[in-house]
Amino acid sequence: MADKYKDIAAKIVENVGGEQNVDSVVHCATRLRFVLKDESKANKEALESVDKVMSVVRGGGQYQVVIGSEVNDVYTSINNNYNVNSNGEAAQDNTPKKKSASGALAVIASFFTPYIGVLAGAGIVMALVNTLEMYDVITKTSLTYVMLTAISTGIFKFLPLFIAITAADAFKMNRFIALAIASAMVYPLVDPSIGELVFKPFGYNVDFNKYGGAVVPTILAIWVTSYVERFFKKIIPAAAKIVFVPFFTLLVAGVLAFLFIGPLGTLVGDWISKVYTYAYDLNPLIAGLILGGLFQLLVVFGMHWAILPIAMINIDSLGYDTILPVMLIAVFGQVSAVAGMIFRLKGKDKEVAVSATIAGFFGITEPALYGVNLKYKRPFIIGLIASAVGGAIVSYSGVTSDTFSPILNPLYFNFFMGENSNFTALVIAFVITIAIGMIGAIMFGLPKPKQTATATTTQAKAETTVPAVAANTITSPLTGELVELKDVNDPVFSAEIMGKGFAVIPSEGVVTAPVDGEVIILYGTQHAIGIKSEQGIEVLIHIGINTVELNGEFFEMTTSTGAHVKRGEVLGKFNIEGIKSKEYDTTTMVIVTNTADYADFSFAQTTGAVKMNDAIVTVSK
Repeated sequence: MADKYKDIAAKIVENVGGEQNVDSVVHCATRLRFVLKDESKANKEALESVDKVMSVVRGGGQYQVVIGSEVNDVYTSINNNYNVNSNGEAAQDNTPKKKSASGALAVIASFFTPYIGVLAGAGIVMALVNTLEMYDVITKTSLTYVMLTAISTGIFKFLPLFIAITAADAFKMNRFIALAIASAMVYPLVDPSIGELVFKPFGYNVDFNKYGGAVVPTILAIWVTSYVERFFKKIIPAAAKIVFVPFFTLLVAGVLAFLFIGPLGTLVGDWISKVYTYAYDLNPLIAGLILGGLFQLLVVFGMHWAILPIAMINIDSLGYDTILPVMLIAVFGQVSAVAGMIFRLKGKDKEVAVSATIAGFFGITEPALYGVNLKYKRPFIIGLIASAVGGAIVSYSGVTSDTFSPILNPLYFNFFMGENSNFTALVIAFVITIAIGMIGAIMFGLPKPKQTATATTTQAKAETTVPAVAANTITSPLTGELVELKDVNDPVFSAEIMGKGFAVIPSEGVVTAPVDGEVIILYGTQHAIGIKSEQGIEVLIHIGINTVELNGEFFEMTTSTGAHVKRGEVLGKFNIEGIKSKEYDTTTMVIVTNTADYADFSFAQTTGAVKMNDAIVTVSK
């Protein structure tokens, strides 16, 4: 697809002094925020004449180009077409900022967002190939099989290469050094002579053949590499950096990846497999419960490869295996959860959920995991619970498989119909797993807005005084002092470049919905929320001035993109004193970003004390 913003991006880059003049560029809800090496090289007048550019502002050490609602598209075009950071470094950290371990899985999921559709498409091709081969439509030596297998399997085998790019951007390091490290990790997959070698330099195995497709080891390796690279950048003279920074970084980080990071993942996986074997011998129900509940988590961390060989050994020695039935159930725990999320999500995420469900039916869970379930966390946990229940049932009931396959789906049910298996129990467990996953995701997949005691009290009080306003009336999302936009200490908002509206200096750190509608965007830094009303009014709530620079600190939004909200519903909270302690203005702007669609703005009040849900302005065409 043609990049319709390419010409705009070209003119912007040219008029900020060219890509060589750009130290970095990020974007917030409305602006491209450049850090320029020499601001005198920028042409403000020329920039303001560029299509989509509303204004140009200097402030906070940044050269800010105001775009509006299309800022992300323009930023993406700039990032795709220009090397706007020296040495190929990333221009922006798009990784969700998480302050606790609970956010780790969401961070991992963020590395897959740019190419989740490719994963889904390849997964469906892979499932199609396996199905055609299983029913003898094609053979493993046929041209069709070989071609489609290469097309579908390549991205999964060499997944670390894709991860390297997004992880490098997140950790702000050179993409090509990251790719070199990831390439080293997957190289043994293309050289069988190396892949078959196992070393014991420190008393534990260094198995080069276990890194291909492993997610977490790759992310950890790139993370470590980013620190190694920064270290050598500091100590190596500028004249020698172009060669010796990559040289020493690859040498040190590569050794760390092979000798410590990879083996650590393998070691953990080996111990999990031993625990499972012991637990199954002791109590099949508990073993199935544990493995079912953990299997897809092991997939994320690349540790499931330590368990699959046990399944192969069991089939070779016993003629049947008890792990594969649990694996099948674990797959559909996540698939059923993402299927349930189809009924809860909107827009692009809903489209991802649909395609992930299709791929998941054929046994490919990566699109479900990384496209939806890990991103929202709740569906992932619900899927694990469903899998734990189903896994306990199949293990306790003696369900077995007499054929090995690393990918399982309902088309392979005949694997579980052997004389040593309880196929009826498998069907029952399958249905129960899907029911728990789907119903659980539909009911609990997205959180209801959290309310602290203060927020609950405030909202309850506000709800009793919500005026019977017209649907096209915008109410105050905050309690505080109402001020006119022209008095806001930000020229972009005060000049109404972004649109007409009002501002509130908040006295309470609770923000509510000013209209009935859908949350169309919640920025990762949580300082800005976009809502489209049921009548089509697009309202931007921008909490504070330049608060994007806080990177989410002091903000705790409890809504999410795609959520349907009612006027007065709590969207989240923010710490007013915390924001002020960092010397940021807490004035909150409420802007109608599609102002051009409305001819009249009738204000009920323009200044003075205001309470949450007070009627402020009515718009009409």
